[in-house]
Amino acid sequence: MLTKARCVIETEIAALHQLIENLDEEFSSAVETLHQTLSAHHKIVVVGIGKSGNIGHKIAATLNSTGATAVVLNSQNALHGDLGLISDGDAVIILSQSGETDELVNLLPYIRRYQVRLISLTGKPGSSLAKQSNHILNTSVPREACPLNLAPTSSSTAMLAMGDALAMVLLEKRGRIHSGVMHGGLDPEIVVGDFGGPCRFLGGIVQHARRGHRPDLIDQLRIDLEPVRVVVLMAGYRR
Repeated sequence: MLTKARCVIETEIAALHQLIENLDEEFSSAVETLHQTLSAHHKIVVVGIGKSGNIGHKIAATLNSTGATAVVLNSQNALHGDLGLISDGDAVIILSQSGETDELVNLLPYIRRYQVRLISLTGKPGSSLAKQSNHILNTSVPREACPLNLAPTSSSTAMLAMGDALAMVLLEKRGRIHSGVMHGGLDPEIVVGDFGGPCRFLGGIVQHARRGHRPDLIDQLRIDLEPVRVVVLMAGYRR
């Protein structure tokens, strides 16, 4: 059993190596689109179905935890009123490994009625979904980890990793910390899990220093700021 388990993990690792190879300037363009969307005070809408839908929920949750407003559109309910979740100016991320899922393909013309930018995560760059997308992120994998090469395993792992990459690169692009110094202040209420305490503490110190016109105190903080840099970076920011 251990041999089989290792084989599954190795297959998914191979899928992630393939994902790295698939990365191109489309990724950079997609991040730029997401950044422009949030800067204009619009939101990110994530759409998927089945296992891709489950991954979509995780991607949206990660975006929200880093301060990037994201919502999940249930593709099955979209044509029954939920399409109103989308607004002009939003960015829409659609996940479909085949890019030919009927529910999603039938939904595309209605989504396209809005002035939105479409980012597809798909394993088929030539699919119907990809052809109607502004940005195509290739999540193709050599094979699924399933013995029958059917159950979404490697492909869902690749989508999840691509979503994490989008969220983390977007976080850094929107960040207000440069060379260990905070810029623009830290909203102490936008924090991630157990990072909340340290972030509130550090944010309070800096805000206090600014209110008291004590740039010298902020300069002193720089000396010891590097160890908590990761904590602050993992906190959510909003422009």
